[in-house]
Amino acid sequence: MRHQILTWSLPCLVALFCLPQRSDAADVQSSVSTQETYVNLPFTLQIQINNANEHEKPVIPAVDGLEIVPQGTPSRSYRTTTINGRTTKRNTLTYLYSVTATREGTFIIPAIKVVADGQETETGAMRIVATQSETDDLMFVEIVGNEAEIFVGQALQLSLKIWIRAYRDKEFNITLNEATMWSLLSKKTQWGNFAESMKKMSKNRQRPGGKLTLREDSEGQERGYLLYEIDATVYPDRPGKIDGADVRILVNYPEELGRTRSPISILGNDFFRGSSIFNDDTLGSFGTQLAITRIRPIVAETEVESITVKPIPEEGRPADYRGAVGQYRIVSEAGPRAVKVGDPITLNIGIAGKGPMDVLRAPPLADQTSLTRDFKVPNEPLAGFVDGTQKVFSTAIRPLREGTTEIPPIEYSYFDPQQAAFVSIKSDPISITVDAADVLKLDSIVGTKPATPKGESSQEPLATRSDMDYSQSLEAVLSIVPRPGTLPPAMLVAILLPPMFIVALTLFATRHHLSSMVSASRRFKRSMARAITPHEVAAGLEQFLGSRFRLPTGRMLRDQTVGKLRAAGDSEIAIEVERLYRDSDRLSDADSPDRLRQNAKAIVAAICDSKRYGRSPMGINRLNPTSTAFLLAVFLSPITMTLATAQDPPSNSSSNSPSNSPSNSPSNSSDVQLTDTPQQDNTSLDGQPQQSLTQAATSLSRLSEGQAGQLLKEATRMYTNGVQETDNARGKTAFAKSAEKLQLLVDSGFANDRIFANLANAQARAGNGSEAIANYRRALRYAPTDQLYREQLASAEAGFDLKETVQAGSLIQLRKFNDLILRVISPKLMLILAFCAWWSAWSMVAWRIVSSPQHWKVPATCLLVIAMTAFTSYRLRVTEFTADDQAILVQANLSLRAGDGTEFDVVRELPGSDGRLVRVLTQRGQWHKVEFEDGSTGWLPNTALQII
Repeated sequence: MRHQILTWSLPCLVALFCLPQRSDAADVQSSVSTQETYVNLPFTLQIQINNANEHEKPVIPAVDGLEIVPQGTPSRSYRTTTINGRTTKRNTLTYLYSVTATREGTFIIPAIKVVADGQETETGAMRIVATQSETDDLMFVEIVGNEAEIFVGQALQLSLKIWIRAYRDKEFNITLNEATMWSLLSKKTQWGNFAESMKKMSKNRQRPGGKLTLREDSEGQERGYLLYEIDATVYPDRPGKIDGADVRILVNYPEELGRTRSPISILGNDFFRGSSIFNDDTLGSFGTQLAITRIRPIVAETEVESITVKPIPEEGRPADYRGAVGQYRIVSEAGPRAVKVGDPITLNIGIAGKGPMDVLRAPPLADQTSLTRDFKVPNEPLAGFVDGTQKVFSTAIRPLREGTTEIPPIEYSYFDPQQAAFVSIKSDPISITVDAADVLKLDSIVGTKPATPKGESSQEPLATRSDMDYSQSLEAVLSIVPRPGTLPPAMLVAILLPPMFIVALTLFATRHHLSSMVSASRRFKRSMARAITPHEVAAGLEQFLGSRFRLPTGRMLRDQTVGKLRAAGDSEIAIEVERLYRDSDRLSDADSPDRLRQNAKAIVAAICDSKRYGRSPMGINRLNPTSTAFLLAVFLSPITMTLATAQDPPSNSSSNSPSNSPSNSPSNSSDVQLTDTPQQDNTSLDGQPQQSLTQAATSLSRLSEGQAGQLLKEATRMYTNGVQETDNARGKTAFAKSAEKLQLLVDSGFANDRIFANLANAQARAGNGSEAIANYRRALRYAPTDQLYREQLASAEAGFDLKETVQAGSLIQLRKFNDLILRVISPKLMLILAFCAWWSAWSMVAWRIVSSPQHWKVPATCLLVIAMTAFTSYRLRVTEFTADDQAILVQANLSLRAGDGTEFDVVRELPGSDGRLVRVLTQRGQWHKVEFEDGSTGWLPNTALQII
């Protein structure tokens, strides 16, 4: 028995130590970076899930007084360990959270439940103590203004002053300079009214400079402080006191310096630069080994000088006052000045001065009786755009009666805070001439909304990005326009028509030589088979010899054929031909032509067998090499132009339709048509409340003309409300609602450049810059030569950091150079130039065929070069937005994954990625594989991008 146990135990021990062991069972661990912290000083909570094949994301319970925020995506690590022949595999998934205490006290982070491999595991509870960090006169914050009393809407210059005592380490005898102290400001700092100034400085890679000053501390002793000043201009929108409640400066003040193993200090390159307040920079090169090893957050109370904001007085307020505060002047211009009754006159009103131009509202033209007495004016608020120090409003007015001689002065009222009084100003009158009209169509006059007669378009104002007020018809906006192809049929016909005409003209001019396309010997055999008289035999031989030597037909053809044979040095054949001609004239038609036929055949056989007559003597010098090369270039130029403009062909993609929703779910064809899908609600949407209209438009795949028109009117009204709204938040809400209405129209199938451009305008004003970029590019797919759309796209892209990550290729460099040229010559003018030069070149070729001019090759060649260059320039602009496999990222922070799911590893993090253009390679489910400019690829969910 003992022998059997020993016999089996040895192999078991070998297998136990030699075979790889399975991974440990799944377990969950949690920890915090510290258990003692300061208020507003973040620390890290870490949760590790080990050896789990499947798990659910941990759910962190809310803790009163603690802010717990995830830090990016979880990281995964793998480790394999072999000890004494035993292999252990371990994979760890780590979740990190930033935890910040918002008040003083003791906090308990309760046990966290995590489900791993189907089993629920709890971590241990963790106890955290947070104490308040006292300022200790280390920092002072003040807000000062240039006025003690101002009115609502009046410009107020504010200055934020931050005094920070530079940290000095006694052990190392080191004083931190102003650049390092500024870098210690926490990211949780709240700037309030100074946020816009900080954004501008950050965009320009600037920061406030700290200067050394003396200031009394709380005990009245003067100490050295670093003073940082930030200026801002604000326009108070309500009466009361200016306070600093929205400004909260938080600094992670150092408490200790220490040495680090790394030779590069985390204090940065400026640690020992600049002046020390103690003029003691003694460590030299050893300073780069120092780092801040302990900090504590300090927050100073913001002191604000007493500034009172007074309301605009009601007494003496003019009826046309619209909230303008400052000093302004008004000018107006109009055109045309010679019109008929009912004709539109464009009236531009410019208001310039000192004040908040963005919120400036247009003068109420409908309330000015001096203007409405002789003109029909719009009764809705006007949108305008800011141009430097002025704001311009544009509208259309129509004269009502014959004999009107001027547009009266436009009145405008504002409140002057320096005089503390209302001021009314007027523009100069504008002289015009109004003649009688045959028929006055008042229904077409802007400002009223009567029922539009059938066949006439109703006008609805839709604003551009620059708030320029223009009118677009319902038929133009609510239309389904096929996206133009890379080479439209009309353009292809215009290119091919001239060479086709030249071919036809050439065939007509050389029609007498067309018979040479058929073999002369074959035609001779046919004529001999049909010949029944001696005269017909001689005529067949005469025709053969004339074709052989390319001789013109005429009375002297016989003598010319004999002469050509003698000139070629074959007198015997010439004698035989001459004898045959005499015999045919001597014999009557009744005589048998057999002998003559045999002689003619023998002559032709001798000529065909002789190498002397292999080529026509006349045809040897028919075309010289220069003419041949030029004609070849002329006939190949259409193909060359087509290939030159096909460098950027659109790829065949199934995602041809524009999609504006995050799910990219609208129609999948660029030639969108309204489908007859079943509707859940057949009730007409005309006249319904706003909520029912939105719900019905969402649920229906097809909208009637009335429904679409109602949605467009609501979108226009909301956009106008957003332009006129003085509160920024409410204005963005109005723009967002306008974009929502326009999105419903796009989702229902309407597709054209105007609806996409107006949707992009609303999204840009609502703050959705990345979605606006996508829709501006969709508009350019339908109208690639529209310069206004390109300017709007450039304005939208200016708000993003869209720097090129790779060196621009030759095509991109060529397009940049081409854009410089197209700033001087518009794309449409370039296309006109191309076709004018193209047709002129072919006209010179036609002239050559008809009249044989002396000088035609050089000008025709130059015209062809101009045509090809201009057309290539035009096509480079057009093809820039025709690719179907492009998309715009619409989320700021993304994780590029290795596969189509969240379970795949993160290839790279994409902070600030919204607004970037990527190429879509393929789609799998709800994920897209994309390629970036630098060639890197990865997978993103469809909610992260919008396919153009």
